[in-house]
This record gives sequence, structure tokens and C-alpha cells, in this order.
Amino acid sequence: MIKFHLNGELLLRLIILTLGRRSLHIQKHTCAACGYPAAKTRKYNWGEKAKRRKTTGTGRMQYLKGIPRKFKNGFQTGTPKDARGSSTPST
Repeated sequence: MIKFHLNGELLLRLIILTLGRRSLHIQKHTCAACGYPAAKTRKYNWGEKAKRRKTTGTGRMQYLKGIPRKFKNGFQTGTPKDARGSSTPST
């Protein structure tokens, strides 16, 4: 059995890097907060406030925050007409 000590005290939980919380149990090899290494994140309906803290919209939403604008414009692709330049070659 691996033993971890902090200031002479035996540690049962380590800090999990994905959350930054001390909830990764050493002997169980599972995280009490997110359920790591399970494929899906741990969440229960009885923990309503906990679900609110972890749900979409509590972080940066780097990709999702641009989606309403793209949806409004029909998910256009390619370069804009102004950026293409003139269709006839100038001589």
C-alpha cells in the first residue's frame, strides 16, 4: 500500500489535477467529486446545487458562446465576399 504523508498526517486523498480539489481517493482510485477515471462525469439529481456549479455556462464556454451568432447566419463557411477581391483580373 502506498502511503502519503502531509506534516506527519496520513493522507487518504490526493489533489486531482482536472479539478484542483483534494478528492481523489488513493485506495479506491476514484474521485469523489467527478468520478474519475469513469468515462462520464459524476452527477446526481439530489445534488441540485452541485449540478448548478458544474454545468455549462460556469466556465469560459470558448466554443459554445459563438454558436448563437453562427446559427443566426446559417452556419456560413468560406471567406466573406468583400475579402475575396474582384472576380475579374485587373490589368
